[in-house]
Order: sequence, then structure tokens, then C-alpha cells
Amino acid sequence: MIGWAFALAWLMDVAGLPEPEALVRVKGAIDCPSAHNIEQEATALGAHIAPDLQFVVVAIESHEMRISFVASADHQHVDERVLPLPQDCQSRASTAAAAIASWLGQRQDQPLHLLDVPDAIAVEKTMPPPQKVAQVPKANSWAAMVGVMIASGDGWSPGLRLGVNRTKRVLGLGWALDMSVSLPYQTKLQGGVSHWVRDTITFGPQVGFDVGPVHLSAELAAAGILLWAWGRGYPSNHSDGAVVPGGSAGVHLVWNSLPHWWINARAVYAASSSVHAWSGSDMGSHSLDQLDVQFALGASFDGR
Repeated sequence: MIGWAFALAWLMDVAGLPEPEALVRVKGAIDCPSAHNIEQEATALGAHIAPDLQFVVVAIESHEMRISFVASADHQHVDERVLPLPQDCQSRASTAAAAIASWLGQRQDQPLHLLDVPDAIAVEKTMPPPQKVAQVPKANSWAAMVGVMIASGDGWSPGLRLGVNRTKRVLGLGWALDMSVSLPYQTKLQGGVSHWVRDTITFGPQVGFDVGPVHLSAELAAAGILLWAWGRGYPSNHSDGAVVPGGSAGVHLVWNSLPHWWINARAVYAASSSVHAWSGSDMGSHSLDQLDVQFALGASFDGR
């Protein structure tokens, strides 16, 4: 094939015939796209060469593709298209061919000097935009919580909060189980000192939703208050315990980003209870506060 090409070129040179000029000339890129590829694409689109069109220059620049149409009479640029530059060579060839075919189709066999060319129309072969995959939260997520707290029942007392919850993130519903443990309370009673602790276990539903970077939920739970009391300084020290029923309501705020810090505020209401102390035949009593307000903060793990 190469030998025949040289022979054809030699015969044309001997006969004094001009070499046929390509319709498309590419500047600024080496075969990306090639002129031949652009001509093939344009032909496939049904483009017909006008006799008064000399050639088309496709200039590849940094971010755009400039297509110039040159007349055969005076070699002057009669029109120009400026298009965004696709990334791959095939898309560049298809885009240039579409612009050339569109331009030739608009001429409708009119002479170039009579053609009133409209503003350039950007024609680009684009791929459909990538589909965004929605980040759907897990249908059911677990979280283990640990934190510190302060409780107001019978005087402010520090403590710990432990818990676990399971949340249906799609619906915002879930449940929580937790336990709060505070330092003992004390009061002087009947010549001695009575001590007691009131640890709280709660279990109940939660409902919440995301608010910007945090997840806010409300909780309503049944509560069991584990009451344990003992005496010091009495002639005969005794201890006793009881489970007091109650309920709680509160709000829970947790940060969505790692680590999952959380803040909780709730009120625990318990049935009436008291501690008793005897000195001989005399009995003294101290009624415990039925309302216990608790504030806690901490971190959650393996959830959200």
C-alpha cells in the first residue's frame, strides 16, 4: 500500500496535477482527533461539501475547539464555531463533525457571501450525567452509650450513664434502654446518718430526626428506681432495698460526625418513697424527692 501511494504521488507530480486537499485540517493536536476521522463522522451525518468551501480548520486549544470555515474564492474565514473541548479523541471527532454537518446543512446551497450565519451553536457529545446514589441510612442501627451525669434528686449528685439504643433511621423510630448510677445521698436522722442510692433503669420508645449536623430525638420511658438504704451510727445498723416504679421523659442530641458525642436531659418521676430510722422505739422518716432531673453527656459507639 505504501508503494502504491508513492507511485500515485509520483504520477501526479509528473502530470503536473495538484494533490487533492483534505476538507478538514486539524491544528494544535496530533491525531486527536485526526482529520480523516472527522471527515468520516461528518459523512456519516450526511454532510455534503459545498463547491465554494475550500476547507475547514479544526483548532484544538486548551479548553475549547475552534472550527473555522474557509471560502475557496479568497481563502477568508467566513464563519467560526467555538465549542467546549471533550476529553477523548472520539468525542472530539464526533463534536467537530456534528458542528460541520450542522453548518453545511444551514447553507442550503446558498453562496457563502449571501449566507447570514446565525450565532454559533455549541454542539457537544456528552455522556449522561452519573446517577447519584442516595446514601440511605441503615434500616436498623445500634449504638452503645457511655457518659457522665449529674442528678438533682435529694440534692445534686454526680454519676454515670450507660445505655444502648436501636433506631430505625428511615422512620426515625426506635427504643432505648439505659441505667444511671449516682453517688449515695445521706441525711442525719434519729441520731445517726442514713445513706441511700437511687439508681434508675429506663426503657421506652424514641422518635427523632436529623437537624443539620445533629440528630435530635425525644424519649418517653417506663422507669424502675432501684432504692437501697443503710444506716451508720445507730445502735443497730440495718439495710434495706426496694424497687420504686416511675417514668421518664427527655430529649437526646447526638452529633452525626465521629466521634458521636451526645447530650441528654430528662426528668424522672418516681412513686412516693422514704427512708426510715429507729432509735429505740422512736422512728424517724425522710421522704425522698419524687422528681429527679438528670443532665448527661458522653459518646456513643458502633451506631449511627
